[in-house]
Amino acid sequence: GVRARGGGSPVEFGSGGQAGRLPMDVESGLFRILDEALAAYLAARAGRVSLKLDWSDHVEARMSASRATAKPTAEPVPDAAPSADLPPALAAMMEERRADARDRAASAEREAIVSLPPSTWREIQGRAATLGLDVELSADGSELHLVMELPQATAEAE
Repeated sequence: GVRARGGGSPVEFGSGGQAGRLPMDVESGLFRILDEALAAYLAARAGRVSLKLDWSDHVEARMSASRATAKPTAEPVPDAAPSADLPPALAAMMEERRADARDRAASAEREAIVSLPPSTWREIQGRAATLGLDVELSADGSELHLVMELPQATAEAE
């Protein structure tokens, strides 16, 4: 099954719909993909991993990872345009502080992203293709989405 490796990273798990059985090879392949992705995200120091499974008319799995980062604690700098009576050196200093605050915020946002390593993504794509799963990775690599149509029970027992 899917398991959390190592300590300290919460793994949130949710499941909806009626869990049916899949063909053994498909079920084991699906869970191997999820386990591999989970291990890769945790190895990339994700602070939080979320896995949601939906078993309705198809099987859908969504896994996302993020890293909790401390919000930059910069004192707010007014964004107003400097008034004409401000000395140029003070106006320049205020603009520099605003730029620094924007840089810190952008940097914190980038550090919060946990990407699936390209080698893991290639392995997952290969395995998914073999199993007939549709698989997508978000542009930043932080969310994996798998979909598989459930095989219909055949009513042809004639």
